[in-house]
Amino acid sequence: MAILGTISIVCLYIFYAVLKLIIRTLEKKCTWCNLRGMKFMGDEDGGGMWMYQKTDGTKDLRYSSNNSYHGWYNSKNLCKICGALTSLNYTYIDSKSNSTFSSRRLITAGKGSRTGSDKEAFEVFEAIKSIVIVGFCLFIVWLIILWII
Repeated sequence: MAILGTISIVCLYIFYAVLKLIIRTLEKKCTWCNLRGMKFMGDEDGGGMWMYQKTDGTKDLRYSSNNSYHGWYNSKNLCKICGALTSLNYTYIDSKSNSTFSSRRLITAGKGSRTGSDKEAFEVFEAIKSIVIVGFCLFIVWLIILWII
């Protein structure tokens, strides 16, 4: 029984990893041609709030472990297909490695007619809502099977 519980936890983790990969793939599309051939050009750190800060919002230097715990940055990407420049905007808490997608915006137009669009985070998540529901239902069925056995 313990082995089946471990297997279910591993399956849930794999589902979460695949879902996160799908989200990252959906958010990195060109805003001009709506395709995925993007080349990273650089990013702009918008800064953030400090764990310990002065009254004017600047970093308090008295604390050696005073890290930025909430902020944002823009990732500029050039489309290899149409040549449009897209800005992918992210927000983060604690570190950039735990960033979440917030929006994508067109900076410069590409070649041909525009088939893509600017996106907000909620639009990207609406696109995968059915995948999450199906995965959750499969996990509940798996737990019921474990309970019966």
